[in-house]
Amino acid sequence: MKVIAGKFKGKTLNFRERQGLRPTSQKVKEAMFSIIGDMVEDANVLDLFCGYGGLGIEAISRGAKFVHFVDVDPQALKQVAHFLGVLGVENQGSTVKRDFIKALKHLDENSLEIIVMDPPYNANFEEKAILTIEKYNLLKPDGIIMVEHSSDNTLPDKIGKYVKFKVKEYGDTALSVYRQEGSLAGNSVVNHEGEAEAETVSESEEQ
Repeated sequence: MKVIAGKFKGKTLNFRERQGLRPTSQKVKEAMFSIIGDMVEDANVLDLFCGYGGLGIEAISRGAKFVHFVDVDPQALKQVAHFLGVLGVENQGSTVKRDFIKALKHLDENSLEIIVMDPPYNANFEEKAILTIEKYNLLKPDGIIMVEHSSDNTLPDKIGKYVKFKVKEYGDTALSVYRQEGSLAGNSVVNHEGEAEAETVSESEEQ
């Protein structure tokens, strides 16, 4: 797992692969942070269903103030804590072993600028997680939610008060990006028909 940009650019974080854990690909991670852009600087970030924490660590490398790493897998969180220690940024992240509903309930209201999530494919947690984020009012008005999911699973254009404004597909992986209706968060815009901007990247383009 390699950090793409920022103060830890090029740093490789090694881990033992385990069944059921699927780290975000470099291409998808790069796409996420291209959309996030400068929003990450000094941001409070939630890495939900974090696995080995690749997205949150990338955020810290790019200037995030603090990242909450949430997962139910204690071994994955132990690895995240090890990575934070190796990088010397233990004070910029916390690991939380809870299921996502309980974890979201215990976060502070209106405290997050960026939420990234990579739930298990085909578990159908995406809508429930976003609705819970809305219920506890966790995301700031100009914040952004980025969801990695199976490309076979098309997420709704609107979930609660959050609208999908961008979709990218990479083979069997898709990235759907949400913001509060009326917000200008992110560096892309909704098209004239009010639909999310969509892009499919072929395998040859991905390489």
